[in-house]
Amino acid sequence: MNPTSGSSSTSSNSPGTGTSTSASASAGPTIVQRAGSYVYQNCYADFTGTRPTDGPNDYSITSVEDCAAFCYTSGTGPYTYLSIEYIYQCFCSNALDVSQGLSTNCNLPCSGSGSEVCGGPNAMDVYSATNLPTSTFATSTSSSAPPTGPTTVPTAAPYVHAACYVDNLNGRLLAAAEDDNTGSIELCASHCVNAAGGPYAYFGMEYYSQCFCGNAFSESAPASTGCAFPCSGNGAEICGGSNAMDIYYNTQLVATASPTPTPT
Repeated sequence: MNPTSGSSSTSSNSPGTGTSTSASASAGPTIVQRAGSYVYQNCYADFTGTRPTDGPNDYSITSVEDCAAFCYTSGTGPYTYLSIEYIYQCFCSNALDVSQGLSTNCNLPCSGSGSEVCGGPNAMDVYSATNLPTSTFATSTSSSAPPTGPTTVPTAAPYVHAACYVDNLNGRLLAAAEDDNTGSIELCASHCVNAAGGPYAYFGMEYYSQCFCGNAFSESAPASTGCAFPCSGNGAEICGGSNAMDIYYNTQLVATASPTPTPT
């Protein structure tokens, strides 16, 4: 769910970090605009390892305030920047690479505060300890449109995209030749052509990197709108979602696409 704006609210924070300010709304988690000494800058893509490495990190933070306190007091802090990614990952740094550009994927709730946004998949919410010159965050003022996020790959020869289905209602939709470390749609297609027992009639991608092959699946499986996760090895491509599988069919083995499911 995308962050929404509303009336502001303030709450107490741990010593040394002051108060936090966020936009309140009932529709889902919202962006915290200030947490102690840190001010929100923007959401930036982190597809190819641009996350900060010159400071400490904590993979168990529960809120934006938690990350602010950590980056203020840890190591040689306070650090100039804090970045929050994927629900609970906090990074502190004095230098930042935002060359990947803006992202629209910062919409996941913090692990311990469902009302706050804590980044997203391959997307960092970035905060700075001071108001920095515009040039520091040049990508945020660019006249070009920000990235729109990953998209569905229509064809990965000899496979063609069919639809996104709900998975794991009664077991996997496809269960042969599973590979949990496939980084793109093309790699999954190649895997299901060359794996033992292949080429397979279908392949499915789920949850960033999970590739499944098979020769049949239940067309009665309900449709899903959850296929929106970027591939682990190619952030421009969608690789399913959480219990949501992008199904592709082999045009050399399947005469026509399976009927597009109707969302339930």
